Amino acid sequence: MPTTFLPVGAVVHPQRVTQDRSWLIEQEGFDPVREPEFETIFALGNGYSGVRGALLTKIASSTPELFLAGVYAKKTIVFPYAMTQEVVNAGVDDAFAQLVPFPSPLQVSIKSPSCWLTPNEAELQSLDRVLDLHRATLHQTLVYKSNQGQLTALLSSSCASLAEQHIFMQDLTIVRENHETPLVLELNGPTEDFALRYPHLRRGSSTALATTPFATFDLFETAGSQFHVALASRLLLNGEEISTPNIELPVSAGRTMRIRRMIAVYTSRDCPDPATQVAEYLTHQTWGDLDGLWKNHAEAWQAYWEKADICFLGAPDVTQAQRFNLYQLRLGKGCDDRVSIGARALTGRSYEGHVFWDADTYAMPVFLCSQPQIAKSFLMYRFHTLGGARRRASTMGHPGACFAWESSVTGDDVTPRQIVIKSSGEVIPVLTGEQQLHVTADVAFAVRQYFHATGDIEFLQAYGAEILVETARFWASRANFRDQGYHIDGVIGPDEYHFGINDDAYTNWLVRENLAAAIDALAVMKATAPESLDKLHHSLNLTRPEVDRWDEVKTRLFIPRPNAQGVIEQFAGFFDLPQMPPIEPDQTTRPPLLNWLGVNSVRRCKQPDVLMIPFLIPSAFDPGTLRANFAYYEPITDHGSSLSRPVHAAIAARLGLAEKAREYWSTSLRIDLENLMGNTALGFHVGCAGGAWQALIFHFLGITLGNDGPTLDLQRPRTLPCSCQAVQLKIFCQNKTWTFNISNLSGDYRGE
Repeated sequence: MPTTFLPVGAVVHPQRVTQDRSWLIEQEGFDPVREPEFETIFALGNGYSGVRGALLTKIASSTPELFLAGVYAKKTIVFPYAMTQEVVNAGVDDAFAQLVPFPSPLQVSIKSPSCWLTPNEAELQSLDRVLDLHRATLHQTLVYKSNQGQLTALLSSSCASLAEQHIFMQDLTIVRENHETPLVLELNGPTEDFALRYPHLRRGSSTALATTPFATFDLFETAGSQFHVALASRLLLNGEEISTPNIELPVSAGRTMRIRRMIAVYTSRDCPDPATQVAEYLTHQTWGDLDGLWKNHAEAWQAYWEKADICFLGAPDVTQAQRFNLYQLRLGKGCDDRVSIGARALTGRSYEGHVFWDADTYAMPVFLCSQPQIAKSFLMYRFHTLGGARRRASTMGHPGACFAWESSVTGDDVTPRQIVIKSSGEVIPVLTGEQQLHVTADVAFAVRQYFHATGDIEFLQAYGAEILVETARFWASRANFRDQGYHIDGVIGPDEYHFGINDDAYTNWLVRENLAAAIDALAVMKATAPESLDKLHHSLNLTRPEVDRWDEVKTRLFIPRPNAQGVIEQFAGFFDLPQMPPIEPDQTTRPPLLNWLGVNSVRRCKQPDVLMIPFLIPSAFDPGTLRANFAYYEPITDHGSSLSRPVHAAIAARLGLAEKAREYWSTSLRIDLENLMGNTALGFHVGCAGGAWQALIFHFLGITLGNDGPTLDLQRPRTLPCSCQAVQLKIFCQNKTWTFNISNLSGDYRGE
């Protein structure tokens, strides 16, 4: 449906100022089928909270939800898990198994004399939705035509403040275009279907809000976890404060009405009494402060973009897509050390908000090069959840710490035990919680990567070394000795199509890195902080013979070597498996013919285990080995995971396969903007966005982080990821900002 724009002279968004379209994500026309997808794309957030970018007015197919970092509940309802056909019909018995969705505070209901202004009752003549990435503000323009022919325009601007994480702001203008009839504005969330949509929430009450001038206030308690959440808002109508959620907009108010809102949220994670806190916070605000709040929010995002932005000269569409991904990543993670980033951040219910290896392996490096304090908080989450990791290792019969494949608040494993395919009723056992152990080594790799790029010795002494020691302990115990060496048996690698395998190449390689990192960390502490090392030995009961054993396991751990053709076997026996039919080049999702049990016995990969090694460690393979493994594994990988394509893009770029590299990278970059996996409605793909960024920085451009700062290999042939003149960006490394300007033929960089 084409959009009908407001006539010249109509009221415009007070906050809409950005004109450069490479900063804008724009959508015109209403499509109810794609609306859930758009709600993910137009999401708002600040790392503390995230709200889906739903239509301003309510529609039946919408999921206008608010998510709060760290607020989980016991699983009580069936929703899609990763793909729309996958549901978890029985959750783990954990009080923190599911990220809690709350009703969005940014939707409104408006009634004309004859009908509600929704697509279900009135004609939505036009819809214009614009996300300003630079100022992290969502603008919407809706024009409704009632069944009596009355035209009413709604213009809104909304944001989740990056400067003050507890507040949302909304600027709403209502224009009676061809009539002068009363309208009714309602701010209350859903009531008739509340129990159905939010069975994990229970409404509460508090005397703290009884005498406040608020237009709305809601108190919730979560099932099982018993988090308390308070949401309240204040409203200004044409300069007059209104303290009711149901507002009659009489003709006397004029044909144009401006409504300004401040919405605040606190949880019991923040303070013992969030109801009192939210009341005090909002009461303290004045309407004269509101413009300043908008300004502070814009300045906070400006500061972020000054460090994180990447510009592709001559390719504004690529710049736009990259900015979208960087925007979405920032929505999902702040500096709270108690939380990490879920696989879909704070934009949807997929994976129930669980934290995977995506956080440490794919997302953390993006922040490491622009927001190192946020990068550190990824690792602090792992430190604070060491208790859960130790419990998991203990239940497996091993010392040390084994991080959960899927975790939430405590670090205990919340991976579902089975998934049901809705269309067929087929029950698929989920073995990743028991066997996908490489996440433990991934965390250790991230600790080492952070220290290598920042030189943060205080972090290593107080937190990082303990993570490395406890994970090394686990692996030294988990390794089995046979045939004159050590082996890691019964695991699942990144390629989740194969379970119960021995000597997975990626897992073993990262285990060796984990053991080496622990040994190196102790050596660094001995040289720089011997007293801290003594305390660590005492607190963890660490002995020299134990460290010597780590070195022995590291030295004698089985690492598969290239065969005569230069190919590394993904795991023991992989070469002996029969191969499935060739994969279609344009295939972007897991093929329906795959049976999750049958695929274990064929040579088909969901994502590339072996290629992950040079993706993380570019110097791991010589050029010949790299080329041989890419040629072997690419044709048998179906990219059933969104994490697969950025890895292929990176390796293809290193091999100089320009066309192939660009195709893979473009798909990775636009996986959500173009809904290429078919499940953007369930949330933003954090890992793919982080992987595309790493493919660009470390592989296409050839930047390396080092003890003396980043370096650029000016001798290596370079493939830019698109048809652009040059790539401009900044990298923060070793407490210094470095500016890069890189083209196909040249590159320069300088420190500031």
